[in-house]
Amino acid sequence: MSGTRLSRTRPTTIAAVAEITAAIDAWGRALAVPERALRALLLAHDELASNVARHGEGALRMTITCRVDSRRKRLHYRLEDDGAEFDVLARDEPDTNAALAERTAGGLGIHLVRTLARAVRWQRVGGRNRTEIELALDGTPSV
Repeated sequence: MSGTRLSRTRPTTIAAVAEITAAIDAWGRALAVPERALRALLLAHDELASNVARHGEGALRMTITCRVDSRRKRLHYRLEDDGAEFDVLARDEPDTNAALAERTAGGLGIHLVRTLARAVRWQRVGGRNRTEIELALDGTPSV
């Protein structure tokens, strides 16, 4: 893999998520992305893409794009899927201080992505969900 960009389009299956995870890992290692940043990218990818594969109503295909912006020292990740409209950012933040018995199911993965990323954006573009995250190359979480 050459260049600072990786792009894959696959069916929305857990097997495809795993295949893309391996491709992102190899891509990041080939570019010498620092371990902490690569781990954050892989975790965010797994959370977001697995959600589409498991819960993306009507989603048949997903496209993952990863890019390194060395000038700004950032990793960019974009996930697009053709499923029903679902704004990942519309969900309320979970109360992580509440007892487990008092919490509602779900939402922790998105919370984790928000915590790891410098920026998270969602929009509906051309009948597709587009979720974008930006991670610091040094792996520092959001501020």
